[in-house]
Amino acid sequence: MRACGLCGRRFKNERGLMVHLARIHDIHGSRGRLSIKAGHRFFPLLAERKWADAQRFLNKVEDAEDEWIEGYVQALNGMLIALKESHSSPQPYILQMERNSGEELQNLKEGFATLSNKPLNTTFDKGYIQAWLDYVSQQQNNATSSNSAKQGA
Repeated sequence: MRACGLCGRRFKNERGLMVHLARIHDIHGSRGRLSIKAGHRFFPLLAERKWADAQRFLNKVEDAEDEWIEGYVQALNGMLIALKESHSSPQPYILQMERNSGEELQNLKEGFATLSNKPLNTTFDKGYIQAWLDYVSQQQNNATSSNSAKQGA
């Protein structure tokens, strides 16, 4: 079962998820596949602090000649660097985000969604913002899962 990293809707297969991403979130083709892969592969590597594996993931997609993908990968690379160098001061934004509640994450998600719809954004900006939207969605899903597990225990 696949879940949309942006809205949490579940699908039986990847094709259904791809159609959903295209129709609902306006993410098409290789962009959609990258968004899915980041949610299922890259973000868990960050959570598990597997820096070398996360870097290998980025190296595989860095050569794309699509401005949207370039922006998306740049955001992922920034996340990786910030978490890897988390001892630096001031604390990177991504570390502060990890401490947010479900409501705060929803507010962040809405903020990024509003930002992504600004008419002055370039294609690069839209990819960059989408990576952050995907990350916030992943954090929300993780928070929801851990709350459900705590309530069930």
